[in-house]
Amino acid sequence: MEVAGIALASASAARELFVCGRRIYHRIRDEKKLILVLREFQMFDLEDRRAQLEIDIALAQGILKSRTVDQEHKDRLERNWKNITSLLGQVDRLIDEMIQNSSWTATRARHEARDKLLDLGGTKVISNAVQEFQSIVLALRELEKDQSPLYLSPNDFQLMDVSNRVFNSSRDAFFGKGRLTDPLPGIPNTPQWFLFESKPYERQNPDSKEVVKENIRMDDMQSSTFHLIFACLFTGSYPDTLESYLKMNTNRPSLNFRVNLCSQLATAVLQTMTLTLVHKNIRPENILLLPTENTVGAMGGNTPGVFLTGWQYARQVERSVSFFKGETTLQRKIYQHPERQLVEAEKEYSMAHDVYSLGVCMIEILTWESLLPVSEPPTVSESFISTFESLGLRKDVSGIYTKNADQIKQTLVAICDRNISIVAGEKIALLIKEFLTCLDDDEEDEETDEEERQYQTPANDKARREVAVHFVDNALKTLRDIQGAI
Repeated sequence: MEVAGIALASASAARELFVCGRRIYHRIRDEKKLILVLREFQMFDLEDRRAQLEIDIALAQGILKSRTVDQEHKDRLERNWKNITSLLGQVDRLIDEMIQNSSWTATRARHEARDKLLDLGGTKVISNAVQEFQSIVLALRELEKDQSPLYLSPNDFQLMDVSNRVFNSSRDAFFGKGRLTDPLPGIPNTPQWFLFESKPYERQNPDSKEVVKENIRMDDMQSSTFHLIFACLFTGSYPDTLESYLKMNTNRPSLNFRVNLCSQLATAVLQTMTLTLVHKNIRPENILLLPTENTVGAMGGNTPGVFLTGWQYARQVERSVSFFKGETTLQRKIYQHPERQLVEAEKEYSMAHDVYSLGVCMIEILTWESLLPVSEPPTVSESFISTFESLGLRKDVSGIYTKNADQIKQTLVAICDRNISIVAGEKIALLIKEFLTCLDDDEEDEETDEEERQYQTPANDKARREVAVHFVDNALKTLRDIQGAI
């Protein structure tokens, strides 16, 4: 048996380690000169010590599967395990050398093997390695049980004046008063207004709760809901969303105003990516427009500040579970990449899908027209319909223009050429079009010019995360250049 090949994650890891350890113990039990080595292997023969080690191995295997323990800690644990199995393999081979050189003519080789074994026993290197393994398991187990640093218990945050809350229209977010026990960077521990967003979990499913808790601020045990808490400027009423603002302010503002909004929204999305999060819900109803005071990226003047909300479905890119749940309702699907416009999505949600959603929202900002006007039943805008028809596309037999996900994307790309190039210029039109096509296969032809190529997916870059950051970073540079020139 080659013990060094036993993987910690293997279901038989403990059993194989014990078999090897006990076999070594019994092989040297009658060797009086190897008493120091024998003591090192008593742990494999004593039931209590063997039982404890078995528990530690089981805990270690659970840590390897944990979403809350960093990979570097898992790697350290596995390195320690490999050290233990390597030492057992070394002892086994030295015993074989002693046995193979048992004749009087091979005394020297036998003594050399015995001295190496005595050195291993005298330095207690094996028992020390096992104790280190157990200590690492204990420490990581405590770390795994500890609350996320983002989680605020009732001792960290106090709700105030709960009867005085200002809700949004769907009542899944509200402004309310509260106070931090200890200040956070930029947030004093004085009573103030905060924005709360609810993030429900399945009460009967403990795993669901733990997954949600990794990125959450506060727990409401009675309603099976976590609340995301944001420090956000409050002026007495729930702020306008981009959706409502477009409907109430029909006159198209200046290009500087519109580019400023686009720049702020791109900044918010880039900050989301910097936190290694996917938002999954970027659309006009989740974009608040606030007074410019204290709003990151706002340029001042009369342009409102952008504040991204709707984080109920957000998750970390790494160490998180994706349920491949797509979007099928018109109000949501038009802002989603074609891969996500199914009941069961084709691919796991990535940062590049957020880039697509960002591009669709920018179309509405730059054209200053909602793609989904108020109507019953819900339908798309006249410009969407006219562009759809100009492409020779056919609507569904039921008269729906958005049944086919690829046709939606084709139409939005064409709007960039037909509309945005007129109201915002060719450079911005190209930028938005590349947002919509950033996940397309990169088939670069000879006619692609240098300016267009800077927005394309980097050659041989299959990492969607890198693609997404590449596009948004380039977008911000372009938008800031345009802002400086206006």
